[in-house]
Amino acid sequence: MKDKKLYLILALLITVIVIICLLIGFGVFRGDPASDGPALFEDTNAENIKDCPNGTGGAADSISIPGFESMVIRANTKTVDGNIFNPSHNNCYFVAVIELEDGREIYRSGLIAPGKAIYSLTLTEPLAEGKYNATLTYYCYGLDESRTPLNGATTHFILEVTP
Repeated sequence: MKDKKLYLILALLITVIVIICLLIGFGVFRGDPASDGPALFEDTNAENIKDCPNGTGGAADSISIPGFESMVIRANTKTVDGNIFNPSHNNCYFVAVIELEDGREIYRSGLIAPGKAIYSLTLTEPLAEGKYNATLTYYCYGLDESRTPLNGATTHFILEVTP
């Protein structure tokens, strides 16, 4: 009787290990937007770039990553003004993710095509008044149908939340 229980526990343990290995293999624990399905569709809020600096020009064989030192938004609201864009000369899509220093993700875009920008951001939660250390991470994907992951970059900025 004890041998049957031991074999059953061993079989369950092996099954759990195999499932975890499969999940890792399929990228569920990768931490990049490719595992989040909806992020790999073009963002419906993206519009043609208006008067963004570095919106055009640049080297055709490199990816330009725009950044900023600070962003000012209104407190206690989820829809805020922003300026996240993909320079028109880039040969890739961007997915932009804003995180606070404590690791909370407060914004994630869909795919932003070259020459497109998002000027209205919908945050995952409203923020209280104050200054926050934040990061803007760009995940880059090829323009092909397979959305091949490319190199990305993370920029740091101060998020100022005003009344």
